[in-house]
Amino acid sequence: MTSLIVSFCNTFPHTLALGVYDFDQQRFRWIDLSHVGAEVSGVTGLTSYGGAYWGLAQLPSSAVSMLLKIDRSLSVRHAWRLEETRDAHSLVPFEGGLLVNDTFGNRIMWIEMPSDGQAPREVEYWRYCDAQVDAAHVNCVSHLNGQVFVSMFGEKPEDGWAHARGGKIVNITTNEAIAEGVFHPHSLIRVGEALYWLESNGGRIHRFSDRAGHEIVGELEGYLRGMAHDGEYLYIAASAVRRRSKSTGNTNKLGPVTPSELNSWIYRTRLDSLGREAEKRRLTSLGAEIYDLLLLGNDTCVGADEEEIDPVVQRVWRVEDQYINAVSELEQLAGIRADRDRALEQLAEMRADRDRGLEQISEKARQIEQLQESRERALAQISHQEARLREQAHQNEHLRKELQLVSRDLTALRRTRTVRVSRALGALAKRALRRTEVPA
Repeated sequence: MTSLIVSFCNTFPHTLALGVYDFDQQRFRWIDLSHVGAEVSGVTGLTSYGGAYWGLAQLPSSAVSMLLKIDRSLSVRHAWRLEETRDAHSLVPFEGGLLVNDTFGNRIMWIEMPSDGQAPREVEYWRYCDAQVDAAHVNCVSHLNGQVFVSMFGEKPEDGWAHARGGKIVNITTNEAIAEGVFHPHSLIRVGEALYWLESNGGRIHRFSDRAGHEIVGELEGYLRGMAHDGEYLYIAASAVRRRSKSTGNTNKLGPVTPSELNSWIYRTRLDSLGREAEKRRLTSLGAEIYDLLLLGNDTCVGADEEEIDPVVQRVWRVEDQYINAVSELEQLAGIRADRDRALEQLAEMRADRDRGLEQISEKARQIEQLQESRERALAQISHQEARLREQAHQNEHLRKELQLVSRDLTALRRTRTVRVSRALGALAKRALRRTEVPA
C-alpha cells in the first residue's frame, strides 16, 4: 500500500487543500486545516523531517505564507505565520533547519526548526536579486552532495509568466546553471545520487548527476508539478490547465488541449523506465491544481474509517457552505450599498441645500458689495464736498481777514476825518467868532 500526502494550491473552496491518497486502493481523505488560525487558500511545498511532516500554506489575497507542522497521526500541531518569507513554494531539510524559497523576495531563506509554541527564526541564505517583487519566480530548493540547487522561471516576459521559457536550475553553492531554457521548472528532489525536476509546461522529466550530467529521462502528459519517490517508483502529479491567471485575474485563452489536460492526475512510473510505462489516477474532483506530493512513512496512522464521508461530497458541501457565505456577504454588501446609496442621496440633498444657501449668501454678499460700493461713492462725494467747503471756508476766512483790515482802515480813516473835521470846524468857529466881535 502506497499512500501520499497531496497538496493543492489556489483552491476553491478554501481550507480543503491537503489530503492523503492511497494510490493502490484509490482512496482519499482530507487533512483538517480548519484550526490553523487563518483561512487557507492552498498548500504548496511538503517535506518530512524530525519525526513530523511540514508544509507551506497559502493565505487568500496575499503573499503571506504559513509553516505547518503535522504529526504522524496527520493532525496539524502547529502553524506559524512567516514574517520574512513571502509566497513560499517549497522547503527541504538542511543543516538542522529548513531551506524555504521566498518567491516574492527572489531569495532562499533558512528557517531554524521552531520549538513547540515558539516562532521560527528566518535568516536569508541566498538572494537572486534585490527586487521587491517576484522578478524570477524562484520556486523550489533542494540539495545534492552538500550543494544547494534552486529552480526558477528566469526573467519575467512582458506577456506574463505563462510564456516564461527561460527557466533554469542553478547550483547556488557554485553559482553555476546546470540547465537552461526549461519551460516552467518545478519540483526539485534528490533521488539517490541524482537530482530530478519537472519541466511543467513541456511534460518532461529531467535528471542531473555528477556522473552523467543533465539528461531528459522521460515525458508525461499534462502540466507536471509535484514529485515523490519510494526508491522504485516516481510519483508525479499533473495539474489541469489553469483557466484564470493567478497574477492578473484574467481568464486565460486556452488553445487546443487534450481531455487529459483538463484534469489533474497522479502518475506512477518506474525509475528504470520513466514515462514509458505509467499508471495514473485522476484527482480532478478533489482539486484542479496539485502542487506537491510526499510519501508517507510506515509509522503514519492514516486511519481507515469505512463510514467516513466521501471526500468529494465534503468538497461539494464546502463549496455550498462557501457559496452560501458568499451570498450572505453579498446580501450584507447589498444592504450596505443600499444604505450607502441612501446616505449619498441625503448627502446630495444636503449638498444641494448647501449650494442654494451658498447662492443666497453669494447674492447677499453681492448686495452688500454693491451697498459698500454705493457707500464708498457717497463717502467720496462727501469727502469732495467737505474739501470744497474747507476751501470755501478758507476763502471766507481770507475775506473776513481782509474785511477786518478794511474795517480797521475805515475806522482809522473815520477817526482821521473826524479829527480833521473837528479841527476845521473849530477853526471856522474861531474865525466866525473873530468876525463877530465888536471893537471896543
